[in-house]
Amino acid sequence: MILFFLILSIILNIFFVWYIIKLLKELIFISESVDSILSELHDFSGHLKGLHEMEAFYGDETLQSLIRHSEDTVDEIEKFEYMFSFTSDEEEEEIGQED
Repeated sequence: MILFFLILSIILNIFFVWYIIKLLKELIFISESVDSILSELHDFSGHLKGLHEMEAFYGDETLQSLIRHSEDTVDEIEKFEYMFSFTSDEEEEEIGQED
């Protein structure tokens, strides 16, 4: 009887380790996706600011509201980035320097 519970425990532990690894891979994918989205939004916001500073569009209220909206969206996504980020900025810089 004890052998049965030992085998059952080993099987359950193997299953849980597999499941945890699977969940961690999904969370890392989500973290990378949030980083990618945030990077794209920063680029978009910078592009809008550059467009707004052009002589032809300087002072355009529609572009100004788009800039504010893009900055608000970036701020909201940065909240999610903090929740799903698994590496600190320093670790990411070290990884980038190694490449």
